[in-house]
Amino acid sequence: MWYRHWEIVICSLIWTLLYASMSLSSCFNYQEGFMTAHSNLGMMLILLAVLISLLSLLLSVSDKNMTYRNTILALTLVMILCFSTHNLFYFYIFFEVSLIPILYIIISWGYQPERLQAGTYLMLYTVCASLPLLVSIFLIYNTYGTLNYFMIKTSNISVDHWLTYISLLMALMVKMPIYVGHLWLPKAHVEAPLAGSMILAGLLLKLGGYGLFMMFYLFEFSCMSVNMFFISVSLWGGLLAGMICLSQVDMKSFVAYTSVAHMSLVLAALLMNNLWGVMAAKITIIAHGYTSSLMFALAAISYLKSSSRSLITNKGLLVFYPVISLMWFLSLILCMAAPPSLNLLGELMFVPSFSDLSYLLVVVLGLMMFLSAVYSMYLYTSLCHGVSSKLLGPNVEWSSANLLGILLHFVPLLLIFNMHYFMVYYVGGYMYNSKSQ
Repeated sequence: MWYRHWEIVICSLIWTLLYASMSLSSCFNYQEGFMTAHSNLGMMLILLAVLISLLSLLLSVSDKNMTYRNTILALTLVMILCFSTHNLFYFYIFFEVSLIPILYIIISWGYQPERLQAGTYLMLYTVCASLPLLVSIFLIYNTYGTLNYFMIKTSNISVDHWLTYISLLMALMVKMPIYVGHLWLPKAHVEAPLAGSMILAGLLLKLGGYGLFMMFYLFEFSCMSVNMFFISVSLWGGLLAGMICLSQVDMKSFVAYTSVAHMSLVLAALLMNNLWGVMAAKITIIAHGYTSSLMFALAAISYLKSSSRSLITNKGLLVFYPVISLMWFLSLILCMAAPPSLNLLGELMFVPSFSDLSYLLVVVLGLMMFLSAVYSMYLYTSLCHGVSSKLLGPNVEWSSANLLGILLHFVPLLLIFNMHYFMVYYVGGYMYNSKSQ
């Protein structure tokens, strides 16, 4: 019975208290300035980190391995420290330390022998790309004598050289990831267990977006020609990732490529470095964290019903598991940014951001939104319709822990009715950059 799982009660209580504290603190945070903008985004990402971790534990309630749970809690602690630090070097340290728990989770509790290869890809891509960031941090300290966010903000640092600029942002773009550095992501997702996939998609990808947000707040960049190159690469990569989704037969690989497509929009919007783009990226980062985690949870639950992640062997879910089919329908509605989801608001804000630079970018955005609807409908029809597979059958119980874990993913997306979380603080913090342009 559900009352035997004390984790369900604790997760529900903590979730409620955190959401209430976020709403209460927003009432007293209407001051202008960088301090408010930074603390607001950090608070939202810390809330995201705690909730995703709790939900991953809730959905893994049948796993009694304490090492598994302790590793997830350690990773959550590192993420909270990363989102709450006010020092560039500490940010880099926690940025890199977060790789150790997720690598241990993938290697120890992964599904197939290829998990070693996935861990190797994860380390090679992220660690090698982050070395230029470390060099740039040392150069900043050698030049200005501080790595504190607020002292850097008041010193009006300008980064003019394109090589320094790329070095500063390389690790963050690979972490998001940018399309050409994305190969580690599908491999890591396919091999990771349920909690590993949820945290990897819902939290670790947000480190890159948070880092880009902080870099554009702290420094005044004058390398728009370099930005145009990376904007073109990210949007073209997002289109290709959407097309690749249509050729996938593995559920987890499918969801991983949808993350690449959505985060490419976030990267392009942040590189625009205008008010609409930064607000759209901020909204999409939070919305994607819950949506991608939800889809990976549903993929894991569907795997339990058929012992396969193939779209071919999971057909006809609607016959045996109508509740799971309903959850898939609602999650894919969120993925394709249908109203009244938070994802829709984020994608609509991309339009004025991209049109500020070129109307051709709006055309590309429209194609990506169309592809998002296409591959979402393709996944739903492939899973829930058609002739039922012989591997499916009403032999695995749909537990109340699973149902509660899935439903709690939907509630944060109702933040669309509290848009002051995303807009009011940001305008005050962004005045510095808008004046410099």
